[in-house]
Amino acid sequence: RKKMTLQSYNCALCDENTEKTLSRLFWDCNFARQCWNKIAPQRKRGISSFDECCFLAEIFPKDIAFDIIVTASWSIWLVQNDKIFRQAPAPVGGWQYYLQESLKATEIRGRSDIAQQIKDWSEQHLT
Repeated sequence: RKKMTLQSYNCALCDENTEKTLSRLFWDCNFARQCWNKIAPQRKRGISSFDECCFLAEIFPKDIAFDIIVTASWSIWLVQNDKIFRQAPAPVGGWQYYLQESLKATEIRGRSDIAQQIKDWSEQHLT
């Protein structure tokens, strides 16, 4: 797997012929921007992944911001892999589904006060 060769190294989630990078995949791709705008439409844009995470952490509830950022990023990754390896479409709704399901799993594993915050946030922003 380490020496896997792909037919293309361009971003699989948009129609632009732009090489996929960490920044492109999670922040700059049109698909990624649509996803983040769904849950944080007022967010500021940063010049690095660190900036992006810091700006998002200011928007989301303090106790669960990290859970939301990591899970939303993971969900973008899953949609990308579905498109590359299963030739599945890449709708924002698919990302939202992965995000909802992953946050539900986080609710189950989390402390009761955090679990309730995640549940409340999910109901408000993802339904």
